[in-house]
This record gives sequence, C-alpha cells and structure tokens, in this order.
Amino acid sequence: MAATSLGNNLWFRIISVFILMICFVGGIATMNAEAFDRDAKGPDGFHAIFWAIESLDQEAVEGYLDAGVSIEVKGYADSTPALVAASGDVWDICLFLIQRGADVRVASKTGMTIPWRVHSSRVTRSSQTGKALEAVEQILQKQGLMDNLLDPRVVKEMVKAGKWPPVNW
Repeated sequence: MAATSLGNNLWFRIISVFILMICFVGGIATMNAEAFDRDAKGPDGFHAIFWAIESLDQEAVEGYLDAGVSIEVKGYADSTPALVAASGDVWDICLFLIQRGADVRVASKTGMTIPWRVHSSRVTRSSQTGKALEAVEQILQKQGLMDNLLDPRVVKEMVKAGKWPPVNW
C-alpha cells in the first residue's frame, strides 16, 4: 500500500509541476507580449515607456523602443522619455536614450530641458548614476548646449509662444 501511495504521489507531483510550468511559461509569454506593445498605456493614459523609466527598468525601455515606440513619444507636458529620465535623475536610462538617438534639445511645456536638469541635478558625481550624468553632460557640451543654459521660466514662455528651440541653441 505504501508503494502504491508513493507512486501515485510522485506522479501527482510530476504532473502538477508540469502544469505549473506550462502556466508560468505561458503567463510570462503573455506578459512580455503585452509589456512591449507599441500602443501600451500606463494608468495615467500616457505610454507605458514612461512607467518603465520611473521603474528604472532599462530593459523594458529598450523593449518598447525595439517594438517600434517612438523615442520622442510625448508624455505629461509634452515631455519625451529622455526628458522624463533626466527629470527623475535616471541618468543611465537618459544616456541610453540619447545614445539611441533621442533629441536633447526638447523642452516640456513646463520649461524643463535636459541641459537644465544636468545643471541642477544633485546626483553625486562619483556614483554610478553620477558617471552616467557626466556622460550626458559631455554629450551636451560637445553640442554647445551647456554654454547657454536657459531658465525654465524663459523656456516655458518660448514653448508657449511657439518659439522653441531658439535659433542659437
């Protein structure tokens, strides 16, 4: 009786594990398919790439871009992913987006710009995040964007008037 019970119990466990594996793998496949849907929206109605940035999930950001999401997709106040990353001091993702071709001259309706966020960031430069911040700063310096910083209040008025970006910037 003990041998029969043990055999049944073993088969039950093997079948249970097999069923769980199928469910788990199927669930992961479904989750990944939805996670990188080029039209995926977050709870706020903006594209889900912004939630990936706020979650510090660079792999998801890359997945959305690889799925065809525009690197310049607009979020709150017309912020782009690179600007959202800079505003949140998520410099590794900001650097990644710039390296993928993000426009560094963008401005939000609130007047925020990537150069201003570099200038005003309080990230410790010797940290890992600080190293990414310095890399972003070097890219901006090469383009001359750190030489003529514009106050967000001025930028906001320029954006509102439809005069952004300025000719000399």
